[in-house]
Amino acid sequence: MTNDHAATTKRHAATMESHAATMESHSATMESHAAMIEGHAATMESHSATMEGHSATMEGHSATMEGHAGRIEGHAATMEGHAAMIEGHAATMESRLATMESHAATMEGHSATMEGHSATMESHSATMEGHSATMEGHSATMEGRMETIEGQLRGGS
Repeated sequence: MTNDHAATTKRHAATMESHAATMESHSATMESHAAMIEGHAATMESHSATMEGHSATMEGHSATMEGHAGRIEGHAATMEGHAAMIEGHAATMESRLATMESHAATMEGHSATMEGHSATMESHSATMEGHSATMEGHSATMEGRMETIEGQLRGGS
């Protein structure tokens, strides 16, 4: 009976060790989750920059349309129309530059999101390994319990 108790105690200790490993992998999952949230925040910031660039593009488009109207009027006053067309072209070039900058910010945010996703996948893998270790410990505990019951039955009969 004493040997069965010692074996059960050893199996319980192994189960506790696997439980500790599971807790460590859970901690890693939480850290990767935090990284994913940071990546999402970066994506949101880049999205805001994209929206600002889009607004600038729309303003530039509006200026281009105004420039086009000025060019039509320039059939009567060529110098006035030419000046308006040059202003519209400058506004278009500025809006294109702003669009390119916002696109670069979007790509940086996407990269940060992908890094967060990668970290999440790594922590998920660690969690699965911890879960596997826990299941092995549980199986060992169940075997120990069966041996203890069999020992008690043998001792009682």
